[in-house]
Amino acid sequence: MRTYSVTQLAAFAGITPRTLHHYDEIGLLSPRARNGSGSRLYGVEELRRLQQILLYRERGLALKEIAERLESPQYDPETALHEHREWLVQEIERLQLMLATVERTMSGEGMLGREYFAGFASETSLPPVTKRQGNEGGYMNLASQRGNS
Repeated sequence: MRTYSVTQLAAFAGITPRTLHHYDEIGLLSPRARNGSGSRLYGVEELRRLQQILLYRERGLALKEIAERLESPQYDPETALHEHREWLVQEIERLQLMLATVERTMSGEGMLGREYFAGFASETSLPPVTKRQGNEGGYMNLASQRGNS
């Protein structure tokens, strides 16, 4: 069976090794095994679980919520993939509409008030803006970035 080191998996997923260590510490993603020197090793099952974790993070879920979903007796990875796919299709459609809005604005085409915001997510549909552990891959409150919090 093929295994991957923390460094390899982090590079594949675009995250840091520290994030993988954190996921292990909180029980979200444990390695398949450890080698003779104690380094973490991950197999295909762990790669698939990490994919789920990162997809849920893209959707704005907190790590605690992700853990609850993944550990739920009702959780089914195949069903989750179908749900992620549907969300991605909707997100692509929304982004395409937003791109068209930006292009219309750039063209100087006359637009009515609400047309300037076609494709933008409403505040009620967005996840809360919070600073995550190390802010890796997460959102950060812009006011706190500017020192205005």
